[in-house]
Amino acid sequence: MAEPAILRQLFVQIGLTQAVADTIVDDHNINSTATLTKIKPDTVSKLVKTLRHPGGGGGGHAIPFQVQQDITDVAWLLKHRVRTSRDLAIPTIGLPVLTDELEINRDHEEQWTEPSSLDIEITRNDWNKTFRTIEESLTNFKEVHGCPLSYTIRVATAIPADPDPSTDYASIEDEIIARAPMVNAQGDFVATFRTDNTTLWKLLSALFKDTVDWTDIKHCARTKDGRTAFLDLKSARLGAQYTNNVSAEIERRWLALSYAGPKRNWKFDDYARNHKECFLLLAELDDYQEPDERTRYIYI
Repeated sequence: MAEPAILRQLFVQIGLTQAVADTIVDDHNINSTATLTKIKPDTVSKLVKTLRHPGGGGGGHAIPFQVQQDITDVAWLLKHRVRTSRDLAIPTIGLPVLTDELEINRDHEEQWTEPSSLDIEITRNDWNKTFRTIEESLTNFKEVHGCPLSYTIRVATAIPADPDPSTDYASIEDEIIARAPMVNAQGDFVATFRTDNTTLWKLLSALFKDTVDWTDIKHCARTKDGRTAFLDLKSARLGAQYTNNVSAEIERRWLALSYAGPKRNWKFDDYARNHKECFLLLAELDDYQEPDERTRYIYI
């Protein structure tokens, strides 16, 4: 079934007459899922107002408020399925039944105020912390389709292979970051990613432009390639030499730990806590080490 026919069926299903459904599809050109995903609540409100008006091609149709809300809901749900790379087949969606979590997320997005810059401190003696802070800060930027900008710097450009149910994610935001489309079936970057990637570049260039770190990302200025800039800087600052030095220091601390019974300021809980801290610090560096560098000691 062609998309216009599917949309007519959907509009009738949520309570509109066939005449109104035909008017929306034919006269207002809402004739594809791609078009429907771009419709915002204020656009739906204007559309319904026009349809209710007896003149100007509106037809004076009686449209209940709940139907107006259902159109808004299904448009948002389709947008959400686009940004999480889920099936867009409308017959499988049916009436827009939004879960409480989705409704909260939608309301949060509609009221979201975008920050103007990456307002963070560059900690050069702890680049692991700096990059972690950048990644966390990027989640505050909701770009095309409301995707947290941090999706642009995830390791894999492709989405996780099926099955990858939404229930496997701790939050809707985590699912979007992991599944927001970056490349198409041919491996080319999609338009939404290219737009978001340029936004990422603007934020990173503003953060690093007048610093000693600019030399490692300025080669991305012409293409405004934020993803490459971030990954190249991360590789340069958390490369093998840096990681080995930090790992060696943590290992020295770890090997120096000992316990020969409780003392005034050194009890077994302190000993165990320090062991755990060293382990977690090394675990944070795991992604930046070669496989043969990850385990050099066995701690018993």
